[in-house]
Amino acid sequence: MVPAPYCLPTVNHQFKLMELFIVYWAVAVLLFIVGIIQMIIKAAKNKPVKSGLKLVIASVIMLVIGAGACAVILSNLNISH
Repeated sequence: MVPAPYCLPTVNHQFKLMELFIVYWAVAVLLFIVGIIQMIIKAAKNKPVKSGLKLVIASVIMLVIGAGACAVILSNLNISH
């Protein structure tokens, strides 16, 4: 019998992983939208837009990391050689 840590994930774990991905993408989209809105409002008031720009940059980084993780998972690549 295979020890527990080396067993394949069950269907229940796969659904929890999908929920985690949905929350991750929702947070990335929310950060992007809030960052854009902050930049527009602060630019209209002639205030620094640095905080809004930080949120947009963070959401783009999350997009790149999340897209890479999805690509690896969906292509069934084995990361550990």
